[in-house]
Amino acid sequence: AGFFSGSDAYEIYAYATDNVDKPGEAYRNIESSTTIPGNIKVTFKYEMEPPTSTITSPIDNEWYSDNPGYQLSSIVGTAVDLPLAGPASGGSISGMQVEVKDEVSLTCWNGVDFTGTCGNANTWKDMALVADSTYSYNTAALFAATVDGRSYRVETRAFDNNFDASDSLSPNVENIFSVGRNRI
Repeated sequence: AGFFSGSDAYEIYAYATDNVDKPGEAYRNIESSTTIPGNIKVTFKYEMEPPTSTITSPIDNEWYSDNPGYQLSSIVGTAVDLPLAGPASGGSISGMQVEVKDEVSLTCWNGVDFTGTCGNANTWKDMALVADSTYSYNTAALFAATVDGRSYRVETRAFDNNFDASDSLSPNVENIFSVGRNRI
C-alpha cells in the first residue's frame, strides 16, 4: 500500500512566507491559499473501489429458445461506480463487458463460437451503453452458436473512469462475481 488507501477526497493547500525579518517579523509576507480569495485550493479524489454490475436479462434459471416468447435478443445489465456515498463518491462508469460460458464444454463465447478460453480478453465482450447506466449485448450470433439443452453461465463486469498519476485512463475493474447479481 502507498500513502493513500481506500477511497477518500483530499484537499491540497499552499502556504508561503518570505525571509524578510527587518525591521521585525511583522513585516514578513505570509500567504495561504485559504486566506486570500482566488488563491489555489486543489481537491482530488483517491478511489480504489471497483464498480459493481447487475444482470437484468437473462433471468437466472430461465429457459430460452427460438420459440416466440422465449427468445433472448440481448444480455442486459446495469453498472454503478462505488462508493455510492462519502467524499470519494460520484465516479462514473467507462464500460461494461459480458462473458458467456458453456457449462458442458467449459469454454466461452469468443464472438464466433464457444471455443474461447474463459477469462481471456477475447471472451469478455464489450456491451453497448443503452441509456444512463444500462448496457446491452446483442445475442443473435451467440444464440445461433448455442447447443440445445445445454446450460450457459453469464457474467458481467464493469469498469470505472479512474485515471493514474500520468493522467491516463486506468479503471478499477469489477472482479468479484456473485450468483444472482453479476453471475447467472
